[in-house]
Amino acid sequence: MPTPILTTKLHIPPVPANLIPRARLIEKFKQGLDKKLTLVSAPAGFGKTTLLSECVEKCHFPVAWYSMDEGDNDPARFINHLIASIQIVDHRGAKNFLLQADPSRFSSIENVLTEIINKIDKTATKCILVFDDYHVIESPEIDQAIIFLLSNMPPNLHIVIATRTDPTFPLPLFRSRGQLTEIRVDDLRFSYDEATQFLKNGMGLEVSSEDVAALDSRMEGWIAGFQLAAISLQGLSQDEEVSSFIKDFSGSHRYILDYLTDEVLAQRPEGTQGFLLKTSILDRFSASLCNTVLGIKNSQEILESLEAANLFIIPLDDERIWYRYHHLFGDLLRIRLERSDPLLVSELHRRASDWYTSNDLIPEAITHSLAAEDFERAAELTELTFIDRMSRGEDLSMMMARLAALPDELIRAHPRLSIMFAWMLSLTLQLHAVEPRLKEVEAKFGNQLSADLHRQIASIRAEVARNQGEYQKSIDLSLKVLNSIPNNQTFTDQQNMTGLVSNLAWGYLLAGEVKHAYSWFSESLKIGQHSITLSLLGLNGLARTQIVQGRLHDAIESCQLGLKLIKDTPQKIDGEVPSAIYIYMCLGALLRESGKLDDGGQHLSLALKLGQKWNAIGDTMRDIYIEMAKLKLSLADFPGAMDMLNEAENIKNQYASVPHFIEPIETQKARVQIAWYTSKSNQAVLDAVKQWAENRNFSIDGSTGSFHDETDYLVWVRLLIVQGELSKAIKVLTHLVADALEKGRMGRVIEMYILQSLAYQGCGESSNALNSLSLALEMAKPEGYMRIFLDEGLPMKEVLQLAADQGIMPSYVSILLKAYDKLSFPKIRVGRSLASIPQNTFPLVEPLTERECEVLRLLSKGLTNQEIALELVIAVTTAKKHVSNIIGKLGVSNRTQAVSRAKELSLID
Repeated sequence: MPTPILTTKLHIPPVPANLIPRARLIEKFKQGLDKKLTLVSAPAGFGKTTLLSECVEKCHFPVAWYSMDEGDNDPARFINHLIASIQIVDHRGAKNFLLQADPSRFSSIENVLTEIINKIDKTATKCILVFDDYHVIESPEIDQAIIFLLSNMPPNLHIVIATRTDPTFPLPLFRSRGQLTEIRVDDLRFSYDEATQFLKNGMGLEVSSEDVAALDSRMEGWIAGFQLAAISLQGLSQDEEVSSFIKDFSGSHRYILDYLTDEVLAQRPEGTQGFLLKTSILDRFSASLCNTVLGIKNSQEILESLEAANLFIIPLDDERIWYRYHHLFGDLLRIRLERSDPLLVSELHRRASDWYTSNDLIPEAITHSLAAEDFERAAELTELTFIDRMSRGEDLSMMMARLAALPDELIRAHPRLSIMFAWMLSLTLQLHAVEPRLKEVEAKFGNQLSADLHRQIASIRAEVARNQGEYQKSIDLSLKVLNSIPNNQTFTDQQNMTGLVSNLAWGYLLAGEVKHAYSWFSESLKIGQHSITLSLLGLNGLARTQIVQGRLHDAIESCQLGLKLIKDTPQKIDGEVPSAIYIYMCLGALLRESGKLDDGGQHLSLALKLGQKWNAIGDTMRDIYIEMAKLKLSLADFPGAMDMLNEAENIKNQYASVPHFIEPIETQKARVQIAWYTSKSNQAVLDAVKQWAENRNFSIDGSTGSFHDETDYLVWVRLLIVQGELSKAIKVLTHLVADALEKGRMGRVIEMYILQSLAYQGCGESSNALNSLSLALEMAKPEGYMRIFLDEGLPMKEVLQLAADQGIMPSYVSILLKAYDKLSFPKIRVGRSLASIPQNTFPLVEPLTERECEVLRLLSKGLTNQEIALELVIAVTTAKKHVSNIIGKLGVSNRTQAVSRAKELSLID
């Protein structure tokens, strides 16, 4: 009796109404049609069937579709449905495919397949044969049938297999012969743009770019996950509810839990389920680690089978040694393990900690000891290895979190741990909390503290003094510690000694004593030469000192040596060197000064990304934003520069106890505002600078107590010049020049001579102006200074033109003047400046700022907040704030209305 045909298995599934077009994958599919096989292999819910439905619809070739289920492991059922699928193609107009004979008359499957192959070969029509859900096939006979078909297929046949697990075909052979197209999970994942389009257009949801990004980080491109999340989101109304839901979304959510349980976990054998559950405690895992945690010997075999089965397992390296689970799948497994065997969880974490310890992966060992609540073990590991981890540049916030995870009474019971905790408080600028900790250690342990621990305490106090702006106190404390070390001893570790010497060097630099700073930074390099982190910190300090000395070429050479160390070092964490941030930032500043703005911007962007990834401490992130503001200033992008400084200010709340944290930001704001005023005569920004100067209480004698004070004074001098208080500016500069010359701060001397020339020119004293400019040019030319002149704007160009007329250093002056010709004052990227609109006819309660006009222009192009942030190099939160301000000022309720209203007002085209 012939096997009945279930015709619904042979229908091509319709394309969903909310389909997100995937042109890149359709193109890949089309390009592979000249090969024998297209394999679409990915876990459940990655849109394999939907993609193929879309592809075959766009291909315009006859398609035989076969949706498989467990019953198709029966050869007779398989061959009947295969023939029926081809007959359906024939009925659709592809003639000569029709098989008239009853397949039961053939003695073997191969004979039937031979008949199919011959029939197809007789037609010139291209035919696509799709086997969907092939993962249900467990019959070796069916596998052999497909292999026979692939080995003997005519050139006008193309086979497509969609599966959750790779079939047992000779895929490497097909791959090596160029006969295979593979579409795998990484191809199928929704991109950020596709996820946004699906949620907004496909599901009709109003979701912010930040929420899409947060959801995408959890989903990792998993299409079914987005669908399940969207179902839940449709029941929410408020933005806060949506954001809260997405923040908490995990594998514990009921839709996700049900789907993964039914479609993935329940389909695995019991032994495999046990492996999955027990290894879920691991953020990443290898065969060796799994063997130790589970007490087995065949983990490598299991891992390879899981990867072949596309079981939400993600390889972390090309050698397939380390793996992790998809975030949501890992969530599900951990939940199931906690419910089924909660007592086993601690034991598994202990075994993991033992393995990590024996393999010298101490941070991971500490993490698992903490998870097992084995705090004594975690404390012991922390105490033994903390300094070493510091010297390798590990994330400070992560190390602080590990220390903070220990019970406070345990930390306080161990003097070394307590000192480490105080040191971390100092490094993360929680200065107000440091001294109480140190006093408690001294009071509690007294004479039990070794001389070395007493030195560590004094070193921490020296670091705190430096961060509080008490530079001489910091220098004195550091020297006292160094002098207390006997000739035949050193600190017990490299990090402590290098930290002490480095702190001394920074103390001298910030006090303006560059010769001593250079000497001590050189010493810190010698001590820390075997640590990539200590070496890069030393090179950064050395380069910063060379910049102050006016030795730009030497500073660039120091940074280039740092780049070579970064490239060559084996001391990396996840393939990166976190402390490279300092070299990227310093080199970015140097390239900007040399006039290479694009290269400088690229290095500063690298520093910013690295700092964000590794949670760099606040003053480092502050300094990156300040350098980026200087870059924007060099581009005459004054609103952009202020945005960068606003980003820096956003950090300050974390460091409210640090007196001098905010001052460099405010000073750079004043510098930008003066340049803005010089370019556009914007009185409002000048008023802001005046207020800043009043708060500083400057003295006409130019007395500075630190390098930062000198920076403030130079900005104040610029204010005096633009206000016409030229004689006062000249007097202040006279005092500043004398001190800078005496102490070797020649980079600052160049800047002072430039400002002198501007002040004299303002007084009409052209001769004195040219004398000061000549001194600056003579010092600047050998080192290739550019922006130090150009960033002073058009007034500096006028003095340089005078120098050109007088034949002063003609080649160098010519280079600078040509550079001016490439600049635009002001540089506005908006089509119509607000300044050109009479204020009495302006139809807004409050006019848009220039930055808001830029954002408005991008809004009119349909860019999202994230895309606007990328375009303008600002944070997404800043972009979102600008959009909100625009909507409010235009008196509308959404982005679309804002664009329409802006066109009515001729603010945009």
